[in-house]
Amino acid sequence: MRKTLTLLTMIILFIGLPLGAEPAPSPRGENLKPMAFVTYIQYPYQEEVVAMLVDSIRTWGGEYRDDPIYVVLTGPKASGLRLKDKNVELVPLELEESVRKYPFAAKAYAAAKVEELIAGKIRSLAWFDPETMLLGPPGEMDLKDGISAAVAPVAFINTGQEENQPVDAYWAAIYRKCGLDLKKLFVVETRVDCKKVRAWLNCGMFAVRADRGLCREWAKVLDELLHDEEYQRTAITDAVHRIFLHQAVISTLIVSRLDRGEIHMFSSGYNYPLYCHDLDFEVASGTYRMPAHKKAQKLNDLTSVFIESFFREHPDWIKYVPPADEPLKKWLTEEVTRVMSASWASAIEDANTYDLSKVAAGQGWKVVNRGVAAIEDGGRKAVRFDERAGQGLAWLEGVPFAEGTIEFDIRGQDVEQKSFLGIAFHGADDQTFEAVYFRPFNFKSADAVKAGHAVQYVSHPEFTWQKLRAERPGQFEQPIRPIPDPNEWFHVRIVIASTKVSVYVDGSREPCLSVDKLGGRPEGMIGLFMGNGSGGDFSDLKIVTKGNN
Repeated sequence: MRKTLTLLTMIILFIGLPLGAEPAPSPRGENLKPMAFVTYIQYPYQEEVVAMLVDSIRTWGGEYRDDPIYVVLTGPKASGLRLKDKNVELVPLELEESVRKYPFAAKAYAAAKVEELIAGKIRSLAWFDPETMLLGPPGEMDLKDGISAAVAPVAFINTGQEENQPVDAYWAAIYRKCGLDLKKLFVVETRVDCKKVRAWLNCGMFAVRADRGLCREWAKVLDELLHDEEYQRTAITDAVHRIFLHQAVISTLIVSRLDRGEIHMFSSGYNYPLYCHDLDFEVASGTYRMPAHKKAQKLNDLTSVFIESFFREHPDWIKYVPPADEPLKKWLTEEVTRVMSASWASAIEDANTYDLSKVAAGQGWKVVNRGVAAIEDGGRKAVRFDERAGQGLAWLEGVPFAEGTIEFDIRGQDVEQKSFLGIAFHGADDQTFEAVYFRPFNFKSADAVKAGHAVQYVSHPEFTWQKLRAERPGQFEQPIRPIPDPNEWFHVRIVIASTKVSVYVDGSREPCLSVDKLGGRPEGMIGLFMGNGSGGDFSDLKIVTKGNN
């Protein structure tokens, strides 16, 4: 039996339950401690933001500030060393390599492990994703008699379904696995894009009674779906469905196993999406920010917030959050400065820098359909690719890439249809990869439509530029401001997260392109990309992977 499922079976058998059975609630009045906070670290970079989460609990948790905090280490490089002095319980958990390839699936296994540890001792398991914060006492997560879960609706519809839509294959299989009576489904309104959807609940922050065994069953059902090859082939149709599978499972289990009266819906101060309070946030269905009638007036009024990559991507973040009174304002400023400085220093220290002149020598690179030569330009070591029909690639050998930051300098030319240059990533082979590339000949075009085609995201072979331009115009290609010289070197920084790709040019603070990933692969090969009939120059490649920093 698979390692992960074996672990789960042992956990469940240890507490005396048949696999898949629903645990009986603890007798009311039992003397249980109120709450345990739980999060996880999959990548070393998350240690800094988890440290900020822990600090927020210990500072603003009120009567719960000294409750136990469990941090589950699910990644092979997650050490927890930066949390040693923060009075937390570190829980190592080995997961299958195949499980780690599914974004956020580790959450279910981490929550199941801690639920097994605290059942019968602590009443409420309060889950927080790493990039979240507590800003006030979380009384609604302290589940009193009669309440078995506290949740909020999701922010965006994503893979959810509106109330009158037929149930698709993705959800139908989950409903069957969880034994859901469809009559128990209820409708919620998504927090940001304001869609009426069937019971689509956020699991970035939630609370459940540990004695109900919901997290252990979450891991069991998810594990079965992750290893169901037919389901993966027919229902997981894109990256978004893969990413949110874990959330769909726990949403369904909560509705299936609990009576509606046992499910508390958080008040508006919980699970607040700080990252789109006053900034546009792009998802597959469009670009949104928090609706005016739902915006928080003060940061002090919020209990818990999602920060996502907000602080990392916006150094001037203070302009985009609700105003805060002291001492919260001072605390947040100092905490963000400390965490971001530590994360940046770690990233710089662990950045992998590549001498691209070695591409021409064939040292560590596989070149596809291009001639290549090493060049020097003003002391800069670079590589030049020639022009040939068809696309060209240069794959970096032996360096798998999942999430992180890619920086490089690039030079094309202002010649129509002769300069398509960029980066390919999450490659499976020479035809299957995602890419971000530039069209320098459009940079200064007087035609506004052509200028809007300056930078492009694609996911081959399904989502070509032709398909995206025809079906989703203006979403996956954009102009660049300020405009680089199309015949000179310009600097590119691409930030690739589990769901997003953001592109920055010449040190800009705001991305010139920010899109939802369309590829279904969470990791793969990384390399240089040249479009049909084009060549160009590359230099100073640096890669910072989340697994390394």
